[in-house]
Amino acid sequence: MPTFYKVLTPLTIANAASNSNTLLARKDFSDCIGIVLYAPAALDGLTYTIQVTNDEGVTYQTLVDGDPVADQAPPLAGKARVYYNLPSFGGFRIFASGGATGAKVWTVGGVWSTD
Repeated sequence: MPTFYKVLTPLTIANAASNSNTLLARKDFSDCIGIVLYAPAALDGLTYTIQVTNDEGVTYQTLVDGDPVADQAPPLAGKARVYYNLPSFGGFRIFASGGATGAKVWTVGGVWSTD
């Protein structure tokens, strides 16, 4: 099964904001089987979580996973991670526990297959 990679719109939390923009399945990653998040080189002391939506961004829930169940965080500063569960949702964004100090940008990629 050939697997490919494509660059998606970055997730950006603006200075003093707590929510990034939202990537929606129907327009941004409908053909993806996985989402790759690349963290910025430096992050402040805030807690970041991944929030998901199934109603085009009207409401959001924090993504949880694992045993014991825990909130899912984006990768730490300078790290990358593939999330195979994100394409199951209608959209996702990154949420900060407070106002970000300076803009925070996560580069986003999509993994897709021809099969």
